Order: sequence, then structure tokens, then C-alpha cells
Amino acid sequence: MDDDLMLAHSLSESNTPRLVWRLLFLTLPLALTTLVGALDPDMAAFLGLAMSGGLAALSPIYAFPMILYGVALNNLTFIAGVHFGWMIIAGGTLGSLVHILLRREGVKFSILFLVMVISFMLLEINGGLLRGSVRLDRLFALAFLLVYLGLLTSMNLFHLLYGVFGDDPRKAFVYMVACVGVAVVASILTMLSSQEFSMARSGELGLSIGDTESSPRSLSNILGVVVVTSVMSAASLSAKPLDKMIWVSVAFASFMGMVYTGSRMPVASVGFGITLGLIAHVAFSGRSSRPINSLWFLIFLGFVYLLTESLLSMGPEVLPFIGSHVSELRLLRPPDIGSNVRFEMWGAYLAEVNYLKLIFGSGIGELGNPHSLYIGTLGAFGLIGLSLLSAFIVYFLIKAISNRSAVAVSIIAYTVLVLASSSDVDKSYFWVMMTIAIIFLRIDAEAMLTDPESQPLSRGVA
Repeated sequence: MDDDLMLAHSLSESNTPRLVWRLLFLTLPLALTTLVGALDPDMAAFLGLAMSGGLAALSPIYAFPMILYGVALNNLTFIAGVHFGWMIIAGGTLGSLVHILLRREGVKFSILFLVMVISFMLLEINGGLLRGSVRLDRLFALAFLLVYLGLLTSMNLFHLLYGVFGDDPRKAFVYMVACVGVAVVASILTMLSSQEFSMARSGELGLSIGDTESSPRSLSNILGVVVVTSVMSAASLSAKPLDKMIWVSVAFASFMGMVYTGSRMPVASVGFGITLGLIAHVAFSGRSSRPINSLWFLIFLGFVYLLTESLLSMGPEVLPFIGSHVSELRLLRPPDIGSNVRFEMWGAYLAEVNYLKLIFGSGIGELGNPHSLYIGTLGAFGLIGLSLLSAFIVYFLIKAISNRSAVAVSIIAYTVLVLASSSDVDKSYFWVMMTIAIIFLRIDAEAMLTDPESQPLSRGVA
């Protein structure tokens, strides 16, 4: 019996203790980094670099929780111009290369990531020639991330996750993402107590990070993708009630972490992503769906919503580590569209840009902080880069629909909306969040190749 048949034959055998121990093994580095980060962020950055490299050398999938955690806390500190998250990403990339060299595994690098790396390099060089300088630091940082993600998504993730965890690969990956949510929430509470995090505005609850008072959107973006992944996995995957209860509990804790950050767009995007995901789940399930189970899940979501609404109505004082001087939740402050600085900045750029820059871009960083993935891509890499980015998104959205993966549809919908008003093309948020959706798709596709008679793991009903 060859390896594929042996793997398919053993899928029905649950090995929960091994799953628990492996997840604990991945959680401990996150916990240690959180504790060290509250005392010395610089030391935590080097610790994260070493641990992500060591974990990736054992298996690239091991490093993914550390990298997701680093993306969330990217602005915690920076050393010699390198941010916290990028140090962890560099460790994961180098460790993955070591893993491939030592194991001598044949890896067919993802053509999509390869196209993006080469295209962005050529466009940045062109933009640099136009303005007289090239941002090689930010370009190579992006290339490092794309190389890691390209290597990871090019591997046989179904075999890799099953070999690592000895349990349902889909469930194991959901728990990996959920562990990051718990670690990030713990970081928020820990660093509030150590005053590494502070209130962004007087009288309003909204975080700022470190001495630089950086925006907390990285925290909120990653917590949001944890919420969407956990909720949609509970809604659409076949799993035990205890697993689903844990996932929804992690989603609730992660959402409360988003309340601390005070970022409004991620909260709205969570609702958008989950709504589209539930619609997709009903459409994909068809006659095989069980209305009574879906009804119970909607009732439970309604209960969580009412609980959250009641907590928010009590004001900031109900939350721990909040001083009496904080009287309002920034999350509930209505947006002022009429005087939005971002719209003015986008309009000014588009009004002054020439046709050459519009097509090829002005290079990374030329637009400053565009506060939009799409405007940032247009400014850095022009219409060519924006077309590549759009094709990247559309390709995987079509794959999510064709694979009938409600979880992947939900993650992509969340990512597309939440980054419309934040981030930039060379920031790590978009690529890492899209990779979560890609991993779900790859697990399903590889499961079908391993056992053609089996249904994709994402087609189970709540």
C-alpha cells in the first residue's frame, strides 16, 4: 500500500492527544514571546526571529502561527529600521529554506507568487528610476514574505498537516489560527498592564502601540481574520460540538480584543465576511444542509451579538485596565466621511499623477501611507500592479467557489473589504490573510486527490 492509500485509510482514526500536544508545542512560543514582549519588545523580536526560524526548519507549517502573530504585532518595535513582524517573517523564510535543503524535498514554487515577486521587483526598479531612488529595503521585505508563502503553499499541505498533527488536517489548521487569536488578546491585556499599549486619544478607548504610538490596525486586522475563520469553521465544518464551542469562544474573545483597538472598519468587515460566508455555505450545501442545525447556530450567533451589544452599552469602564478618564468607545464614534483625510489624499494623488506613473507606478513609499491596499498598489506599481493584485484575488475567489469552501469565501471577502481603507501592498497583512484562505483550499484539493471518493473537508454542515 503506497503512502497516499495509507494516509487515506488512516484518516478515520482520530488522534486527539497528539493534536493537543502539537498545538501546545506551537502555543508555547507564542506565550513566551508575549511575556517577553511585555518586558522588552526588542528582546522579543530577536526571540521571535529565532523561534520562527527553528520551527520552520522542523516544518514550514509550524512557523505560520508565529508569523501570523508577528504580523499582528508588527508595530510593537523596530530594530535598525526592521519592524517586529518582519524579523519573525525573515526567520520563518530562512528556516523554511533550511528545512527544504535538509529534507531535500522537491518543491514546485507557486507560479502565482513567483509572478508577483518578479513583477513587483521590475515595477519597483522602474519606479525607482523615475524618481531617482529604489526602496530595496521594503521590496526585499515583501519578497521574503512572498518566498515563504510561496514555499508553504506549494507543499502538500494535506500530508504535511496530517503528518504533523495526526488528526483532521482542516481542524488542526483552524486550531492553529485560533491559537494566534488567544495569544494576541493575551498580548493586548498584558501590554496594557505594562503600559506598552496606551490609549490613542484622550477620553476614547483606542489603542496606540509603543513609544511611536503606531496604529493598532495590524492587531485588529489579524483578530478579525481569526473571528471570521473560527465562526465560519464552526458553521460549515463537520466537527464535534466541543470543537465548535471552542472556536466560537475564541472568536468572541478575539472580537473583544478588536473592541480594545478601536478600529471600526475591521469590525464592519467581520460582519460582511461572515454574512457572505453563511450565504455561500447555504448555497454550497443545497439539499444536504440541515436547517435545524443551521437555525441553532444562528440563534447562538444572535446570543453572542446581544452579549456583545450589552457589554458595549456599558461603556469602557466594564473592561479591565481602563482608567476612569476613558469615557467613550472610539469604536462607536460615527465616521466623518465629509472631512476624511484619506479621500483628500487619494484625490490629490490621482489629480497630479501623469500617465506613465499611472501605468507603471511611482514606486514603494512614494504615496506615503495610502491607507488603502488598492490605492497603495496603484501608487506603487500602477495599473499593471493593480491588475496583477486583482487577478490574484479573483483567481482564488473563483477557486473558493469551485471548491465550495465557505470558509475561504468568507476570509477573502473579509480581507478584500478590511484592507480597502488600510495597509499597503508591501505590508504583510494582505498576503498572510489570503494565505489562510489558500491553505484551506489546498487542503480540500489535496484531500480529493488522495481519496477521490471523499468529500472535501469544508463541505460538512453545522
